[in-house]
Amino acid sequence: MTLTLKFPAAPLLPPDRQPKNPHYELVALNDGGLPDTYTVTQVHDCISNKARGMRRVYRITMVSEAMNQTRDFVCKVAFGMRYFEVLKEEAMLYEGKLESLCGQAVPMYYGFFMGETYEGRTGILILEDCGRPLRVPIRRQPLYFRYHLLHALIQVHHAGVDLEDFGVHNVVVTKDPDPSRADKHIPVIIDFSNAKKHKCLYNDELVAYSVMPYPSLVPCSELWRAFMEAEIFYPRVVTFFSTDVPIEYLQSVELLKAKGNPPDWMPQDRIDRVAYRVCKDHRDWWAARKALDEGSVRFGCARMAHCCGPCDECGLYPTTG
Repeated sequence: MTLTLKFPAAPLLPPDRQPKNPHYELVALNDGGLPDTYTVTQVHDCISNKARGMRRVYRITMVSEAMNQTRDFVCKVAFGMRYFEVLKEEAMLYEGKLESLCGQAVPMYYGFFMGETYEGRTGILILEDCGRPLRVPIRRQPLYFRYHLLHALIQVHHAGVDLEDFGVHNVVVTKDPDPSRADKHIPVIIDFSNAKKHKCLYNDELVAYSVMPYPSLVPCSELWRAFMEAEIFYPRVVTFFSTDVPIEYLQSVELLKAKGNPPDWMPQDRIDRVAYRVCKDHRDWWAARKALDEGSVRFGCARMAHCCGPCDECGLYPTTG
């Protein structure tokens, strides 16, 4: 006996093509020596539908016949050889390089199942349901959340995986299981469909609000982009009349004017106005940054992905990266 999955045919087929057999039966890529049959008893909703329906994500309830246990999961479904192979490669990452991070930085992995459906070769990957998707930019999240997320991304990189296009779409959020932190949330990294093998050379300790390092000191382009998006560092310089000057000059307007080397030909009143604005903009940014750090995780809503302005439902603007 092998490890098999019984998946209902109805969610996969259009209404006019419902089969007589209510289930498709798929076999696990690796059964781990534990023969069992998983039966999907309910498909709650379709979380994602891409590539004209050839790549889907469902939230499901599934029962294990051997253990007589029922739990909720998330499953990724891929139809056709092209998308099947992509999903299989993602499964191999969970079984290999990401195995030690499952249940921490990435979801728990429960197997990859293969079989034939009405679209031909089909693969289904079963994962832990880690909660809600994040639709608000990472930089607008509290410090503890941003730091936890970046630390998880560093762990993924050190495991030898580069997501290639890491962004807010790679993050879901679950509640902190610690009762003393009931108001906190934990980010989990998902979707390795575009991931590549990677030897990460970044080995520094990440310190929140340390002075921004020079790009050459962060020898990993994806981590550098993630650090910049998350605003985890304190700026090293600020622009004053098209010139980068040390952030220390913003201690006062007078100090910025004295050491910022404004153009000799610039009228004094213009120098005064620009110096005041630069100092004020930085203070306003830091005040807003601290307010976000002390707030709660901002999820956004599903409509944000289709809005061009502030969403009527949640009042937030759509994500930009």
